[in-house]
Amino acid sequence: MDGLSCSWSVEDFEAFAIYTGESRHIRVIGTGTCPTTGFEVGIEVTNGGINPTPGRLHLALTEVEPAVGGAALTPVGVQDFFDVGQDITEVAIRHVGVIPVSEPG
Repeated sequence: MDGLSCSWSVEDFEAFAIYTGESRHIRVIGTGTCPTTGFEVGIEVTNGGINPTPGRLHLALTEVEPAVGGAALTPVGVQDFFDVGQDITEVAIRHVGVIPVSEPG
């Protein structure tokens, strides 16, 4: 059990590097399916553990189940921007998987 009610697949996520002057940001977007209507979903930075992999941004999905929701499989999307260093080449999403960061090109 991964603690998530919605279904998420690593194939449905992407990460893109964005450069703004001296700053570098990673835009992470993804989609999933929740078991009912009304879920609030998000993505946030999390702890990489005791020995975090260098060059990897660690994220976790958040879900808030509605008090009342319609019994219908519902597509949902998440998106956020993260200020990172030049060394980040991968994004690890807890309970989902690891995705590479696409550079502009």
